[in-house]
Amino acid sequence: MFDIGFSELFILVVIALLVLGPERLPGAVRKAGLIIGKIKGSWQSIQNEINSEFEAEELRKRIQKEADLAQQTLNSGFDADGYNQKILEQERKIRADIAKQASLSDINDSDNNDSVNTGPTKANPSSEHINNVSPADATEQEITSTTSSLTPNNDKS
Repeated sequence: MFDIGFSELFILVVIALLVLGPERLPGAVRKAGLIIGKIKGSWQSIQNEINSEFEAEELRKRIQKEADLAQQTLNSGFDADGYNQKILEQERKIRADIAKQASLSDINDSDNNDSVNTGPTKANPSSEHINNVSPADATEQEITSTTSSLTPNNDKS
């Protein structure tokens, strides 16, 4: 701030000592220190306020610029109908893909169901308990149905 060297400061102290005298010099130095502190505090406060105003103004300008850009985008021929058509077209493609996958899944399931049923599987033992039939009864029913289809029908009535 001020370019004061040691020699200049020494000359100021000697002049102050001669003018004020040794009794009033400590009080004057204390008062000068308080005044300088207040001035520095006020100066710092003013600088902070100016900086915050500049930042607020920059923010206002940036917001206005973004708002103008958004307005230009809206005014420059944004085609909402065309945009909606693109969305509907994408939705149709997705639905077609889902339907295609579902039909392929149905074909695979029907191919798997055409295979020969060799009886209950060991992977799902609860499947043997259909209609409250125990596994032993189910095996006995399968044997009797198989043997009855092999033997001729003899009615004893």
